[in-house]
Amino acid sequence: MSDYRKIVVGVDGSEASLKAVIWATHEAKLRDSEIEIIHSWSMPFVVDPMAMMPMMFPIEEMVADANKIAAAAAAKVTSIDPKIRVVSRIERGSASEHLITASKSADLVVVGSRGHGGFAGLLLGSVAQQVANHASCPAVIVPAK
Repeated sequence: MSDYRKIVVGVDGSEASLKAVIWATHEAKLRDSEIEIIHSWSMPFVVDPMAMMPMMFPIEEMVADANKIAAAAAAKVTSIDPKIRVVSRIERGSASEHLITASKSADLVVVGSRGHGGFAGLLLGSVAQQVANHASCPAVIVPAK
């Protein structure tokens, strides 16, 4: 039996995060670990240029979308290996902060190299870079290609 017991995976619904889920699932199988899927969401702040008022977004829809992303990632784990214990949760706020916090009780944290945000020319997304620099456990950044 290996030292690894829990692998945390950050997901955002992107192709890169799906690759991170797949990589983490294979690693969890090798190490007899459970997987904890974490998806973070935040309320966008947009100002209506005509009225100079913040626009309201339907929080229920945003939470529903966040739950769908986390559930799809958990379903991917189960489709690869139904014996792996997988839990998923959504958190409001900074993805990097939630993943760094989760790394304190994990043996490994896994993220994709690039998510939905950022600029196409960057080699690493900001979440991946923050996790790699500040995680309390080993971090794996799964390349997009």
